[in-house]
Amino acid sequence: MKSLPAIIEGMLAKGPVADAGIADSAGALWSGLAGPGLAGLSAPAGFSGGVLTVRTSHPGAVLELRAREAELIAGLNEAMGRPLIKRIRITRDRGRHGE
Repeated sequence: MKSLPAIIEGMLAKGPVADAGIADSAGALWSGLAGPGLAGLSAPAGFSGGVLTVRTSHPGAVLELRAREAELIAGLNEAMGRPLIKRIRITRDRGRHGE
């Protein structure tokens, strides 16, 4: 029979709580991996099913995120110690940089 801490740990290892932790970890690592320019225009906003959602309001950042997707995924996965992120989904907020 599993102990209560083992059961709780198993529950937290999957699902929304774990996904939020991965998004938070990606957010903490973002500026170091993306660089100050791109990090100033974009930020991780969520994670689900291997997909990291990154928000930006700048059209140029969308292009750079697409061009650097493989590099950013590799860097984030390496920093987190396992291949959690499979893809980056970019969402564009129509903020001050939008049309």
